[in-house]
Amino acid sequence: MRENNPEEYLGILRTKYHNLAKRVKENERIKSELNNRKSKLKQKRMQVLVKLAEDELEDNFGEND
Repeated sequence: MRENNPEEYLGILRTKYHNLAKRVKENERIKSELNNRKSKLKQKRMQVLVKLAEDELEDNFGEND
């Protein structure tokens, strides 16, 4: 395909490159949002962690005293 139809091959390569670049930018945006503790993404993540901790929390402190 590369030798037979170079224009189409380059188009496919450009499309793959643009998709990859878009994913990298999105990952960088998410990473920067996670550094901001007031962002919606960070708050949602913290809510999920708190909910998981509540589900697994068994407060047996002082039970055997």
